[in-house]
Amino acid sequence: MGFKFEAIKAYLIDHGVDASLAETMHAIYATRRIGRSTFANFLIVFTETEVLIISITILGKLEDIIAKFPEEMIKSYQFKKSLFIGYKLRLFLTDGKEMDFNVNKILIGAGWHNTELQSILETNYYNKNN
Repeated sequence: MGFKFEAIKAYLIDHGVDASLAETMHAIYATRRIGRSTFANFLIVFTETEVLIISITILGKLEDIIAKFPEEMIKSYQFKKSLFIGYKLRLFLTDGKEMDFNVNKILIGAGWHNTELQSILETNYYNKNN
């Protein structure tokens, strides 16, 4: 997994995200269990108005935007420290659904990941006081 942060911005703009939002976005790599011992890789992008989940191929290339959650669909999100992997990210949606992802603290080949993770941890994007 090693593409440049600028490639993410270019990908988002090519896929219809407003350029000003692409400039202020924060992105992190995440994994999600899809089988007993199988994981899928994702890029989770936080903007001021939505969260995008982008699938990543085994070779580390950005594939498809598989989910877009506008701000009004996101009740909150939570990072919990995990013993081995770093963090467990849980997105809480207003329809009652929840999505879990594993997020490493450090990712080899993507030096920007740690900086982006820290920015997201310090920013309260969509957490509603409900």
